[in-house]
Amino acid sequence: MIRMKSSLMLGFALLASVPTFAAETVKGCGAAADQGFLNLAFFSADRTVRASALKADPAEFVAALGCVDRLQEKNGLVDLPNYDTEMRVASARAKSPEAKATIAHYAFRSILQRLATGAKSGAALDGLKPLVKSSAFMDSAVTGLVASANGDYAAANPALRKAISLSADASAVLKGELKLALARSLYAVGADGAAIAEYESLYKIGLPMQDALIESGWAHLRSKNYMKSIGLSLELSTGKLSQFFAPEANSIRAIGFVENCRYSEARTAVSKFSTEYTPVAAWLRSASKSGHSLYETAIARSEGAIGAESVPEKVWSMWSSSDLFVSLQSGISAAFAEERSAGEWIGDQSDSKAKATLSADLKKVAMLRTRAATRVEAHLAKLDASMAERISRESERLRFVRVEASQGAGRDIVYRNANPGLNDMEKKVAKQDAKAKSYNGKLAWGTVTAEDPTAEMWIDEIGNFEATTLDRCKAKVEYKKLQAAR
Repeated sequence: MIRMKSSLMLGFALLASVPTFAAETVKGCGAAADQGFLNLAFFSADRTVRASALKADPAEFVAALGCVDRLQEKNGLVDLPNYDTEMRVASARAKSPEAKATIAHYAFRSILQRLATGAKSGAALDGLKPLVKSSAFMDSAVTGLVASANGDYAAANPALRKAISLSADASAVLKGELKLALARSLYAVGADGAAIAEYESLYKIGLPMQDALIESGWAHLRSKNYMKSIGLSLELSTGKLSQFFAPEANSIRAIGFVENCRYSEARTAVSKFSTEYTPVAAWLRSASKSGHSLYETAIARSEGAIGAESVPEKVWSMWSSSDLFVSLQSGISAAFAEERSAGEWIGDQSDSKAKATLSADLKKVAMLRTRAATRVEAHLAKLDASMAERISRESERLRFVRVEASQGAGRDIVYRNANPGLNDMEKKVAKQDAKAKSYNGKLAWGTVTAEDPTAEMWIDEIGNFEATTLDRCKAKVEYKKLQAAR
C-alpha cells in the first residue's frame, strides 16, 4: 500500500539551490562570475573543462570543474554536464587530496542528478562510483541510494545507515532524503518498527515530512497500530497540511476505522475523499486534454490569476513544492535579468575577442531559458499524471473499503440491538485504554482522558496525533468473552 518510489524522484534541491541574480557570486571563476553573470561564466568554465581534459597536468581541468560545480549549485537553469570520461582521466592523474575531493564532489552530484531523473544502474553510474571512494560519506550514500533505487534493500539499509551517521556536514535536504530512503528500505523488508522510527525523525524537519506522514501511516496500519495511523491521517487533513495533495490520508483513515469497527467514521472518510478529490481529478483530466501550457498556467497561478487560469489548491501544492519547478523558474527569471544587465557590461569590455565570445554566449542564455521552460512543462505534466494515478488508485481502494464498511455497519446494528450490554463494555474499555494510551516513542504525544466512548480526541505534537478513539472491535471481543464466561 505504501507509495514506494525513488527517494530522489523529485530531489532537485540536492542538485541546485534557488539562484539569486547578482547577489550570488562565485569567486575564482572569472570576471563574469564576479559580476553575478552565472550563465556567461558557466559557458566559459565548460569550455575550459573540455579544452583542458587531456592535459598531463590536471590542475586547470580540476579548477574549471570546480567552477562548473559551484556555478551550477548557484544557478538551477543548467544541469551538470557529463564529464564522466574526462573525470576518470583527471582522477588518475590528480595527486593532491584537494583535486580528488573536487572530482569526487562533482561525481557525487552527477550521480544524484541521474538518480533524480530515474536512473537506477548501468555503465554511467558504475563508471562514476569509483570517483567518490575517497569520501566515506559519499561512497556510502551512493551505495545506499543506488541499491534502494534498484530494490536491493538488504544492501541499501546498512549503507544508508552509515551515510546518515557520517552526514554531519551534509545539507538538511540531503539528510532528509537519506532518512526517507532508509525508512522506505526498512518498510520494504518488513521492518515496520524501525521504518516508523525513521519516519518519525522526519516529522520535525519539514520536507519530506508529508511523504513521511503518509508512509508512516501505512506502516502503522500494517503493524496494527490503528490509532496511530488514524491520527497521522488526520494530521494530513488539518491545518496547513490540509492544503496539500494527500489522497492516501483518506484511505489510511477509512481502513483504520474499519479495523476498529468504527464503520460510520470509515464511511465519512470515504465521502470526504470523494468531496475533496473528485473535483481535482476532473481538473487534471481537463488540463491534460486542453492543450493549454501547464507552464503558462503555473506562472499565471503564481501571480494570483483566477478563472480559466486557476489551479486547484491541492494541485498547486504539488507544483509549488516541486524543487525542480521552483529552481528552474528562479533560473529563468535570473536569466532575463542577466540578459538585460550583461549586455552593457559586455559593451564595456576592451578586448574585442573576449567581447565577441561573451556576446555569443549571451545569445545562448535565451536558448537556456527556452529549454528550461520546456523542462518545466514536461515536469508539470508528469506531476499531473502522478496525481491522477494516485487519485485513481485510492478511489479503487476505497470502493472496497466502502463495501466493507457498509456491510460491517449492518452487522453491527443487528448485534447491538441484540446485546444492549455492549455499551457498558465500551465505556469500560475506553476508560482502561485512556490510562494506557501514552506514546513511548521518540516524540512526546501527551496523555488523553476519554470522557465518552463516542468521543474522538486528539493531541497535536509536532505533526502527529494520538487518538483515544474507542476500539469497538476490542470492546466487542471483551464483551463476547464476558458473555461466554457466564
